[in-house]
Formats: sequence, structure tokens, C-alpha cells
Amino acid sequence: MRRRSPLFGVLPIALFATVVGAQPGKTGAGGGVPANPHGTAPTLNNPQGTGELPPGHPAINEDTDDDGADEGLPPGHPATGRPATGQSAAPPAQQPRLPEDQSNVDESLPPGVIVVEARDASDNPVPRANVTLGILQQSVAKGESRRRLARQANDSGVVRFDGLEVGAGVAYRVTVPWGNDEDPATYAAMPFQLDLHHGQHVRVHVYPVTHDVSEALVAMEGMVYVELKDDALQFEELFRVYNMGAVTWVPRRVVVPLPRGFKAFNTQREMSDTGFDEAPGQGAKLRGTFSPGVHVTTFRYQVPYDGDDSVDFTVGLPPRVARMQVITEASRGMTLRAEGFGKAEVRSNQRGQRVLVTDRTVRAGETGLGRVHVTLENIPTEGSAKWIATALAAATVLLGLYVATQQERTGRKQLDVHDTERARTRLVAEIAALERARREGEVGPSAYARIHAALIDSLARLLPLEPMEGE
Repeated sequence: MRRRSPLFGVLPIALFATVVGAQPGKTGAGGGVPANPHGTAPTLNNPQGTGELPPGHPAINEDTDDDGADEGLPPGHPATGRPATGQSAAPPAQQPRLPEDQSNVDESLPPGVIVVEARDASDNPVPRANVTLGILQQSVAKGESRRRLARQANDSGVVRFDGLEVGAGVAYRVTVPWGNDEDPATYAAMPFQLDLHHGQHVRVHVYPVTHDVSEALVAMEGMVYVELKDDALQFEELFRVYNMGAVTWVPRRVVVPLPRGFKAFNTQREMSDTGFDEAPGQGAKLRGTFSPGVHVTTFRYQVPYDGDDSVDFTVGLPPRVARMQVITEASRGMTLRAEGFGKAEVRSNQRGQRVLVTDRTVRAGETGLGRVHVTLENIPTEGSAKWIATALAAATVLLGLYVATQQERTGRKQLDVHDTERARTRLVAEIAALERARREGEVGPSAYARIHAALIDSLARLLPLEPMEGE
């Protein structure tokens, strides 16, 4: 099954010319528009990209089926469709290609052996490079265990690991730390299992490292997805980081401010070391090695919500964001405005729910988006429906108590059938109205559950009060 299209199409080269090229002296190897180091449009399948997404990561697509239908998006994401014409962003053919990492079964090696080569951006050996072999072992009897073997390569940049365990229960990951300070870059091959009959040959490339984003050909695009809960706004933010040069960026002290009072921060640990960590009371701290290629990072959090019919919030952004999209689940009549963004469009997500979508792409001369200020208005609230239902339920209970008391005092078995029928008819009508409000998104799931339970309970109290046949 081929990979589907990402939530965002490949970021056009023009965006790099705007965001990166706007800063003097920051160009590709030959000057001008920065090059894609691999000679092809970056995708998740790119060996320098992220590869397979980890379990729990929102599924994102590469292109659509022949019929144009999107697949693989998480619940709540609207259909993305095909990228617009001109967004393939294939780089000029004359731009140099950077060497690709390799990890293959080597029939010349005996089983249980891994040979690692450390190479530079010109594919030359890196003498005396430090190489770490991570070993993950899983078994039913012993559970999961991890250990690491650290070796130094020889003058030819080669190191050999012997006597390793083969089979499905053990996975290996080769990493090469590179840099001479407290925040080195970490270059890694994709994890693998050893073949039962042959060894593995791994080649990892390292690149110059910078902590200053202005010294790297990096640009980003992102998405903020908002879902309204009864007592909180649920946020999911996703960023695609494109490094189109031959210099790796390792961010240092890059914190993305989040709305005040955010809580329940959660991030999916990916197979690479890139991602976000919580900076308590501040926001999300960007970490990891952004080597040439494409990297996908995502995190979630909540912001308290008191049920008002309007809310506004501001989310900060990492540096070099050239394109941003804001999406929110929305009931009929609800509006979405993002400062500096276009008019929100109404779309449907994969579950058929109504969503509002707006986006913005930086213009020539801009250095990237710094924040997004969003306002949601006409949010459905529980309004009077809750109080009407509560009052109705209370009145029905009082009616039942009154009738029961009268029965006890007079010993009568006969009730006023007309009063009972009128109360029951009113309850049934209220239940039908509640169902319509739920379908139209005017009542949230928790409010619906509370009101529905109260109405059903009241109706159940009335039913036994009707005189039974033969009495």
C-alpha cells in the first residue's frame, strides 16, 4: 500500500526563498534558492526523513488515491485533497545530491555481525567517530530490556560489532553523536533486526551542526487542530520541519509559548530524537537533530474552558514557520477567525462532522509567522435546555410524590389519566427536541447525557402510575 498524502503538501521552494532567502547570505551551496539535498521532493519515505510514524502518531498522507479520496487521516481531520498545481517543488536538477544513509543485509558477513561506516556530507570516511549500538530485547518471560554498546571507529570510519543475537526478539539501532559541545547532534539509522544467516552493513552520514537557525536552510509548516470539550479545549499541533541544506540544526532553548493555563501536555515519542517536551508554565520546548530532509513532530494539550459562547487564545510558533493552518470542529452557526488569516471555510472531516478551516502562507519579505491569535464565536452552550429539563424532571417527580401521597391518604387506585398522559407527552417531546439538538451539535455529549438521563428517569417514574388494566 503506497503512502498517502500528508495533511500538508510538500512545502514549495518559493517558501524557502521567502523565509530563508529573506535573510542575507543564507543560500544553498551554489547560492540562490536553497536546494533539496537529495535531489527529489522531500517525503516521509525519504531516507533522511522520519520513515514510519510511531504508534499513536496522527496518520498523514502523501498523495490521494486515483479517485481523489483521502485515506489515513485521524478522526477530526478534514479531507485534504490533492496538492495545488505548482506545489511539487522539485528542485533544480543541477543542485548537488547529498549521500543517503544505508542499512542492508550483507551476505559477506556472518550472522550476528554489524559493520558500521561513519561518513561525512561528501561521503568520505570519518576517522575515530564514536558509534553507539542500541539493543532492544523483548521476550514474554523477561519482558523488555535495553542496553547500549559504545565503540570508536578506526581511521577508515569503520567499526564492527560481533557476537550479537539474531531473531525476531531483538532490534538494533545505530547512532553516531556528532559535535563537540553539550548539545551534539545524533545521526541514526532506522532500527532493524538481524538476519538469521547474514550480518548487517550500516552507513550513517554526519553533517556540520549549528544551534543558530539562521545558519541552516530550515523552514516549517504547521497545523493547530482544536476540539471543544465540555470543560476544556483540546489542542493538537503538528509541524513539518524541512531542512533543505547540508547543515544540521540542533535547537537550543527554543520554547513555543502555549495558551495560559495549558495542561495535560502529551507528546508521542518517535523513533527519531526530534520532538517537543513540556516546559512547565511556558509551553513546548523543541528538541532533537534536524538533519537534511523532513521531520514530523506533534504534541497535544488542553486549555480550561468555562462554557462561554466565545473564546480566544494565542499560540506561539517555532521559528521559520512559512505556512500555518487552523482547524476546529464547529456546530452550525459557529465562526472561526485567525488574525491575518483568510476567511474560514466550512468542510467535513472523515466522520462527517462540520469543521472550519483557515490558513496563511507568508508573503515575500516576511521572515515567518511568530504566533497565531484565534477567536471562536457563537459556540453552542447548554443554555436554558439544561434548566428546563431539570425543572421539568423536578416537577414530574413532585407530581409522582403528590399522587402517591394522595393514594396513601384515600386508598384510591384510580388516577387522573389525563394529567399523567399530558406529563408523559411533554417528556417525550422534550426528549425528541434534545435528540435534534444533539444531532445539530447544539448540545455537547456530556450535557446531552445528563439531560437525557433526567428526562428518561422522569418518564420512567410516570409509567408505573398509570392504572393497570382490570384495576
